[in-house]
Amino acid sequence: MAKAKTENKEEKKYSKMYLGPTVGKYGLQNGSVIIGDVKILYESAIKEIPELEKLFVNVDKDLALKKGAIFQKGTNENFYYSKVIEKLTGGK
Repeated sequence: MAKAKTENKEEKKYSKMYLGPTVGKYGLQNGSVIIGDVKILYESAIKEIPELEKLFVNVDKDLALKKGAIFQKGTNENFYYSKVIEKLTGGK
């Protein structure tokens, strides 16, 4: 009987960069690098503004593309950035 081969599938961990607008209330500043679990570190901020979570991106080879996409209409990054701005300004 052949034994099933098991692999240790560890998720590759990256530092995250916050690409959203500055949110002083939570100490979030555009371009900040975060090491650790974003969901735990910014739990109350994400609870209040769930779109923030989508603006923490992996610091990897695609970072420059994601940074540029923030200001490119029609991208997911721009959508979430705009939603956060809308919530911070009270929908104005």
